[in-house]
Amino acid sequence: MNTIAMKDRIEAKDTEVKKDWLAAYANTQTMGSKGITYLKEITVWDKAPSTPNHTYIIDNATGWALGYIKQGCSDEEMFKKPLKQFSKSWRKFVAV
Repeated sequence: MNTIAMKDRIEAKDTEVKKDWLAAYANTQTMGSKGITYLKEITVWDKAPSTPNHTYIIDNATGWALGYIKQGCSDEEMFKKPLKQFSKSWRKFVAV
């Protein structure tokens, strides 16, 4: 098997795992206080004005980041595991 085919198989498997994890998570949650929130970052970066502000997918119950949407895109990128150390300190967000 060549390197490109192997890489495609690994990426496809990662995508399946992400989808399965998200589907399982969605089945255990309800919208509202125990659901998820989309937080669009609106921080003004004075010292690094080219820094992009993304939209983050946050678990309301734990505050963990489950994924994000890159600035200028509409595709959700889910993390393999939730980011437990996600912090809103020193940044500004609005719920969307």
